[in-house]
Amino acid sequence: MSSSSHPPFILGIDLGSASIGWALIGLDQADSPHSLLSTGVRIFEPGVSGTDLDIRQGKDESKAVKRRQARLQRRQIRRRAARRRDLFELLQRNHLLPPSPERLRTGSPHFTNAQKSVARHEILLDLDADLHTKWKPLMEAARLPAADHVLPYFLRASALSQPLQPFELGRALYHLIQRRGFKSNRRETSKSTEQEKEKSEVKAGIDELSRSLNQSGAQTLGQFFSQTNPLTKPIRRRWTARSMFESEFEAIWTAQAPHHPGTLTPNLQKEVAKLLFYQRPIAAQSHLIGECELEPGRKRAPLACLDAQRFRLLQKVNDLKLILPDYSERRLTAEERTRLLAELDTKGDLTFPDIRKRLGLPKDVWFNLQRGGEKKLPGNRTKSKMLAAFDDRWNALSREQQQQIVEDWRTAKTEEWLVRRGATRWGLDDQHSRLWAQASPEEGYSRLSRRALAKLLPMMEEGFPFKEAEKEIYGVHFSGGHALPSLPPVHKSLPALRNPAVERALTELRKVVNAILRVYGKPHEIHIELARDLKRPRKERKELWKSFRERQGNRERLAAEITKKTGLQQPTRTDIEKALLWEECGGICPYTGKSIDFANLFSDSAHFDIEHILPLSRYPDDSFANKTLCHLDENRNVKRGRTPWEAYGADPARWEEILGRVRRFSNSAKLRRFQVKSKEELDEFSSRQLNDTRYSSKLAAQYLGVIYGGRDVPTSDGKNRCAI
Repeated sequence: MSSSSHPPFILGIDLGSASIGWALIGLDQADSPHSLLSTGVRIFEPGVSGTDLDIRQGKDESKAVKRRQARLQRRQIRRRAARRRDLFELLQRNHLLPPSPERLRTGSPHFTNAQKSVARHEILLDLDADLHTKWKPLMEAARLPAADHVLPYFLRASALSQPLQPFELGRALYHLIQRRGFKSNRRETSKSTEQEKEKSEVKAGIDELSRSLNQSGAQTLGQFFSQTNPLTKPIRRRWTARSMFESEFEAIWTAQAPHHPGTLTPNLQKEVAKLLFYQRPIAAQSHLIGECELEPGRKRAPLACLDAQRFRLLQKVNDLKLILPDYSERRLTAEERTRLLAELDTKGDLTFPDIRKRLGLPKDVWFNLQRGGEKKLPGNRTKSKMLAAFDDRWNALSREQQQQIVEDWRTAKTEEWLVRRGATRWGLDDQHSRLWAQASPEEGYSRLSRRALAKLLPMMEEGFPFKEAEKEIYGVHFSGGHALPSLPPVHKSLPALRNPAVERALTELRKVVNAILRVYGKPHEIHIELARDLKRPRKERKELWKSFRERQGNRERLAAEITKKTGLQQPTRTDIEKALLWEECGGICPYTGKSIDFANLFSDSAHFDIEHILPLSRYPDDSFANKTLCHLDENRNVKRGRTPWEAYGADPARWEEILGRVRRFSNSAKLRRFQVKSKEELDEFSSRQLNDTRYSSKLAAQYLGVIYGGRDVPTSDGKNRCAI
């Protein structure tokens, strides 16, 4: 059927993660709806694994996840085996371990890696048997516990105070590669709840071990573990730091080098240390950074850079208006704007009451941005941190030097490197270098590239709102392009798209729209359905907004309480969430009944942390409703990845004690999660599908706009062709 036989029409689209609903509404000569031309639904397999119910519950995942995880695991196992093999052979070549059997040295060259690994294992077993014969009486005489289990640790401890035979020393050195401790090769920025929780557990475990090591009087980790009975207190499953092993290796080598001058050379020390401790840096992910909306081909600027910080600050201030008591509005005066910009630029974020006070405004004056629920204006978070570290020196530096300092700070992999950089390159003393290194850069990227920011900032400094500056410099952004007869493949129009669920939905949308174009021609307009939470009745939205404001006020109250009791000046979202959970459970761990000290909850050595009631690995719900506080040891060694019922249901007395504590929660709804006994009982929904739908709607408008030459190409009455 020819498209010319159909009147102008509007295409309506309801875009979901597993279906697309569409309708064609015919228009009369006045462009008013008057008839229904056609409707339809396309149902498809989502771009992620799992059923439709799984997607609604947030249990879906990319179909590549299992394959990628298996590949990463294989790679890790292969690299670990290669390190052990190379160290074993290096120690053999230097006569620090027994030689391989004659059949491996002179036999067939086609021995498999598995056969060679078995041979190395046999060599170690034979060596350990010989060493036990010699050292077990000495260990028993020293009343060391479990002599059969801690021989390698005893060798490591003995290496500090007495000469070892070559094979004994080699066995001690090889033992260091078995477990070499935790080392982060990335300086932390803002983190998700799970990352915060993992970091807290690791840090708390390492701090606890450090305290125990210092109290025991042991010089090294090996000496400490040689005095530990693994039958009563496990040696494994304890967090250790890479630095503990590095210092022990240095101590052993220093103590043994005089006894083996021809063997323990500096070159060999470097080779062994590299095999023991070298860690590959995290691969660069710059190819995953999205493209600038205004400068095609340019990558988006990191939010932590100075231009992106200044752009965001100016965007908010230039949009700011005062709401006077008579409900009239006015913009900031030149003096007020200058003063506010200076405060935000040096102090960082400011709340609206602070802004009102600093500008000398009456208490009955409000700001237009407060209507949307905003509580503060974001300041120059990067510059405020630089001023704290560099003091008055910062303003004396050139623009190029300031940018280089921020790049050093933003891209540094470790705090140790940054401390050295601050001292050697930028002349900071130790205190200020550490202050600089410990400040976290803001995570994420701006929508715009550095080039676009540089073009826009001069006009915005003069007071122009972003959209006016954008239009002046770039024209109408999503218009003026070449109109295409049909939708091209998604990856050509949206090359930066990385969400598999959204990519699949847009691919299916392409099939639907191109089929409509072939039959009916181009729509007069395209309307894309928004996420479902915007369709709530007005009364319900009003109640939700009221509830949101109450929660926001509660969070601000607890943030002030954290600062008052701990001195923590900028509590993170996770810190406030901990305070909310502490208040909810009355300061009592629901699983153990132990009292939780409020101030200690936010320290690096905290014994309690956030725990998911229903394990996140099985029920991916990261909302507040699925969280509580739990003692670290209880979570790690008892509850672990199980539901409360699975972990404690077998002990009726303790189970009732737990439920009794949960019944006293201020939020009684969590009791139901504790009582879940089967997968079918879980009736909670996460926000993932909704987020995917919002994201899909925005990208769909941009994608569909290519058939008109841009998303913002107007109709005759000035409306956008593609409306969300």
